[in-house]
Amino acid sequence: MKNSYSALLKISLFAWILIASVIVGMASPSTQNSGNTETKCKNLLDSINDDNFPQFVAGGNIDFMKMEKSAFDTLVTQFGPQLSGGYHLKYLASKPENTKMAYYWQVIPNHKGKPLTATLVLRDNKIVGFWIQ
Repeated sequence: MKNSYSALLKISLFAWILIASVIVGMASPSTQNSGNTETKCKNLLDSINDDNFPQFVAGGNIDFMKMEKSAFDTLVTQFGPQLSGGYHLKYLASKPENTKMAYYWQVIPNHKGKPLTATLVLRDNKIVGFWIQ
Protein backbone atom coordinates (compact mmCIF):
# COMPACT_ATOMS: atom_id res chain seq x y z
CA MET A 1 0.00 0.00 0.00
CA LYS A 2 2.84 2.38 0.86
CA ASN A 3 4.51 1.74 -2.53
CA SER A 4 1.30 2.43 -4.47
CA TYR A 5 0.71 5.64 -2.48
CA SER A 6 4.29 6.74 -3.18
CA ALA A 7 3.91 5.99 -6.90
CA LEU A 8 0.62 7.91 -7.01
CA LEU A 9 2.25 10.85 -5.24
CA LYS A 10 5.12 10.87 -7.78
CA ILE A 11 2.66 10.77 -10.70
CA SER A 12 0.61 13.59 -9.17
CA LEU A 13 3.73 15.69 -8.61
CA PHE A 14 4.82 15.07 -12.22
CA ALA A 15 1.35 16.07 -13.48
CA TRP A 16 1.48 19.33 -11.51
CA ILE A 17 4.95 20.13 -12.84
CA LEU A 18 3.73 19.44 -16.37
CA ILE A 19 0.65 21.64 -15.90
CA ALA A 20 2.75 24.44 -14.38
CA SER A 21 5.23 24.36 -17.28
CA VAL A 22 2.36 24.55 -19.80
CA ILE A 23 0.88 27.54 -17.95
CA VAL A 24 4.27 29.29 -17.82
CA GLY A 25 4.74 28.60 -21.53
CA MET A 26 1.34 30.11 -22.28
CA ALA A 27 2.35 33.28 -20.48
CA SER A 28 5.67 33.69 -22.30
CA PRO A 29 6.26 37.06 -23.98
CA SER A 30 6.18 35.61 -27.49
CA THR A 31 2.72 34.12 -27.14
CA GLN A 32 1.44 36.89 -24.90
CA ASN A 33 2.33 39.53 -27.49
CA SER A 34 1.32 37.66 -30.64
CA GLY A 35 -2.04 39.48 -30.87
CA ASN A 36 -0.39 42.83 -30.17
CA THR A 37 2.37 42.17 -32.69
CA GLU A 38 -0.13 41.01 -35.30
CA THR A 39 -1.96 44.34 -34.94
CA LYS A 40 1.32 46.26 -35.24
CA CYS A 41 2.36 44.24 -38.28
CA LYS A 42 -1.03 44.77 -39.96
CA ASN A 43 -0.83 48.52 -39.26
CA LEU A 44 2.58 48.68 -40.91
CA LEU A 45 1.45 46.65 -43.92
CA ASP A 46 -1.76 48.65 -44.26
CA SER A 47 0.18 51.90 -44.14
CA ILE A 48 2.37 50.60 -47.00
CA ASN A 49 -0.74 49.64 -48.96
CA ASP A 50 -2.35 53.04 -48.26
CA ASP A 51 0.91 54.97 -48.88
CA ASN A 52 0.52 56.52 -45.42
CA PHE A 53 3.96 57.45 -44.09
CA PRO A 54 2.78 59.12 -40.83
CA GLN A 55 0.83 55.96 -39.91
CA PHE A 56 3.85 53.79 -40.73
CA VAL A 57 6.22 55.55 -38.33
CA ALA A 58 3.62 56.35 -35.63
CA GLY A 59 4.21 53.22 -33.51
CA GLY A 60 7.98 53.45 -33.63
CA ASN A 61 10.62 54.59 -31.21
CA ILE A 62 12.45 57.89 -31.81
CA ASP A 63 14.95 56.37 -34.24
CA PHE A 64 12.26 54.54 -36.24
CA MET A 65 10.28 57.77 -36.51
CA LYS A 66 13.34 59.41 -38.14
CA MET A 67 13.04 57.10 -41.15
CA GLU A 68 13.45 58.88 -44.46
CA LYS A 69 10.27 59.14 -46.55
CA SER A 70 12.24 57.86 -49.54
CA ALA A 71 12.87 54.53 -47.76
CA PHE A 72 9.14 54.23 -47.12
CA ASP A 73 8.40 55.09 -50.76
CA THR A 74 10.61 52.18 -51.80
CA LEU A 75 8.49 49.84 -49.64
CA VAL A 76 5.31 51.21 -51.19
CA THR A 77 6.64 50.76 -54.73
CA GLN A 78 8.02 47.29 -54.10
CA PHE A 79 5.31 45.73 -51.92
CA GLY A 80 2.20 47.90 -52.33
CA PRO A 81 0.95 46.03 -55.43
CA GLN A 82 1.15 42.67 -53.63
CA LEU A 83 -0.75 44.02 -50.63
CA SER A 84 -3.41 45.90 -52.61
CA GLY A 85 -5.71 42.90 -53.05
CA GLY A 86 -5.64 42.11 -49.35
CA TYR A 87 -3.55 39.62 -47.43
CA HIS A 88 -3.57 37.50 -44.34
CA LEU A 89 -0.86 36.87 -41.78
CA LYS A 90 0.47 33.63 -40.39
CA TYR A 91 2.61 33.78 -37.25
CA LEU A 92 5.91 32.00 -37.77
CA ALA A 93 8.13 32.56 -34.73
CA SER A 94 9.66 35.01 -32.30
CA LYS A 95 13.21 35.38 -31.11
CA PRO A 96 14.77 37.53 -28.39
CA GLU A 97 17.64 39.70 -29.61
CA ASN A 98 19.49 41.45 -26.76
CA THR A 99 16.96 43.97 -25.40
CA LYS A 100 14.61 43.51 -28.35
CA MET A 101 12.17 40.87 -29.52
CA ALA A 102 11.85 39.92 -33.19
CA TYR A 103 8.56 38.54 -34.52
CA TYR A 104 8.33 36.77 -37.87
CA TRP A 105 5.12 36.71 -39.91
CA GLN A 106 4.27 35.16 -43.25
CA VAL A 107 2.32 37.64 -45.38
CA ILE A 108 0.11 35.77 -47.82
CA PRO A 109 -1.35 38.00 -50.57
CA ASN A 110 -4.97 37.18 -51.43
CA HIS A 111 -4.69 37.65 -55.17
CA LYS A 112 -1.17 37.45 -56.53
CA GLY A 113 2.45 37.09 -55.71
CA LYS A 114 4.50 34.83 -53.55
CA PRO A 115 4.15 34.85 -49.78
CA LEU A 116 6.42 37.35 -48.08
CA THR A 117 8.14 37.28 -44.71
CA ALA A 118 7.73 40.30 -42.45
CA THR A 119 10.05 40.82 -39.50
CA LEU A 120 8.86 43.14 -36.75
CA VAL A 121 11.33 44.12 -34.02
CA LEU A 122 10.09 45.67 -30.78
CA ARG A 123 11.76 47.17 -27.75
CA ASP A 124 9.54 48.30 -24.88
CA ASN A 125 6.51 47.72 -27.12
CA LYS A 126 7.81 50.30 -29.65
CA ILE A 127 8.77 49.42 -33.21
CA VAL A 128 12.53 49.60 -33.74
CA GLY A 129 12.67 47.69 -37.01
CA PHE A 130 10.51 46.28 -39.78
CA TRP A 131 11.59 44.33 -42.87
CA ILE A 132 9.78 42.55 -45.66
CA GLN A 133 11.43 39.86 -47.78
